[in-house]
Amino acid sequence: MIKNIDVQSNKGITLHDIDLKDHVVKTTVHNTNTVSVIVACTHNPIPVDMFGLVKLSGSIARCKTDCSC
Repeated sequence: MIKNIDVQSNKGITLHDIDLKDHVVKTTVHNTNTVSVIVACTHNPIPVDMFGLVKLSGSIARCKTDCSC
């Protein structure tokens, strides 16, 4: 699950990418008790409509499920 721990720059813990075929979710846990989630969808943009919102929220929910232990 953990891809990298940056101990020199103290930038946080990078988790393995979650590949959802048409987009990728990247997650970093920072030392300030915050989490950054990046949804990479360059080749297949998520539309700004109801279906896109459902797709985006589903991706974030998947990230939350995968990060929970």
